[in-house]
Amino acid sequence: LFRSFFATKFPSNINISFPWSLSFPPSLPSWTSTVSGAMEATTSAEAGPASGIAYTTSDTVAHPDLAFERANLLLALAALYSALGSAESRSEKESIKRATAWFQNAAGVLQYIIDNLVEPTAHLTPPSADLHPRLLSCLKDLMLAQAQECFWQKAVVDRLKDATIAKLAEKVRSEERR
Repeated sequence: LFRSFFATKFPSNINISFPWSLSFPPSLPSWTSTVSGAMEATTSAEAGPASGIAYTTSDTVAHPDLAFERANLLLALAALYSALGSAESRSEKESIKRATAWFQNAAGVLQYIIDNLVEPTAHLTPPSADLHPRLLSCLKDLMLAQAQECFWQKAVVDRLKDATIAKLAEKVRSEERR
């Protein structure tokens, strides 16, 4: 809907900044500050949500681009899917199936962000560390590893053969190390 309607009616830069709170602010451990340090945003005394100027504070970043807004909305959706997967009890088959689906959905949304919003602009510095391709790829791999662990848990609940469970456990372990 967004792409088919709004993207054809408005230019990508509509001169209104969209502020978002950072999921990984620079005050987190050093690996995030390395990623954040690579981000260059314009800071100005008159910068603000209505100014159309990109700006960054210690925990907020804003950028006047609809693609940035869409990427952040989708990142929030992936976080919601991840939270829903984590909230499942995983003590019965149906809850394990739901958790698997939630984690797979989160991974799919993250892959969409990478393929359609980050990769096409790979020559540009992302407006925030949250949208760095390596971070998004890492989060996607984490969601896939969580889904793989759900497969292993389902095998345990289904009382599959020990050899099958061992193979699945090895696959989960190798995915988590990636």
